[in-house]
Amino acid sequence: MLRDHAVLYPEHVETECLVMLAVATGPGTELRRPLGITIIGGLFVSQILTLYTTPVIYLLIDRLRRRSQPAGIGAPAE
Repeated sequence: MLRDHAVLYPEHVETECLVMLAVATGPGTELRRPLGITIIGGLFVSQILTLYTTPVIYLLIDRLRRRSQPAGIGAPAE
């Protein structure tokens, strides 16, 4: 869990700031609101890809690599 902090904290802060941009009212917000919503969506998707899909891909590659190795290869004989 400690390794995830480097990913989660900056994205959490960025999302909080962009929520302010997405829900703001006043002059000029009709142009800024879509930008804030788009950036929030991009951060959400990138966080999911970083935290969930990348480790799954590494596990699949490791399993494929283990299947392709012959069973007789192990530790060197002493």
